[in-house]
Amino acid sequence: MSVPKRLREAGFEGGKWEVIRYLDPSPRHRAEAWALSEYIAYKTREEAFHVRQAGEITPELREEYLKLARLGQTDENAGLAAGALFDETLQTLLRAKGIRPTDGHEDYWTAIEAAGGRDVIADLNKLTGKTLDH
Repeated sequence: MSVPKRLREAGFEGGKWEVIRYLDPSPRHRAEAWALSEYIAYKTREEAFHVRQAGEITPELREEYLKLARLGQTDENAGLAAGALFDETLQTLLRAKGIRPTDGHEDYWTAIEAAGGRDVIADLNKLTGKTLDH
């Protein structure tokens, strides 16, 4: 399967031009079923990539973050992973919304809000459990 240029440039599938998989010689019906399952798996990864690039806070991402944050109270590695997940989500949200905090603000969050990032802060509050989405 060929990877579109915009996805390659964004790092999907490691920037590869094509995703190539092989199957040992098999009867036609088995090969067709295998090819279909590979295609579905590829499309699932592509959709998940789009969601991550858009910065959408999914319930799964929120649960993963909260689990790491809770573990981080007793496990340093989990705390570091939660921090890394938060930072990655913040950067993704800023990129997805085209926000670049400007200098001249004493506080980074004030700079984000001044650049039109009120939605980014609201999404991060959902991620961290400060706000519940119901």
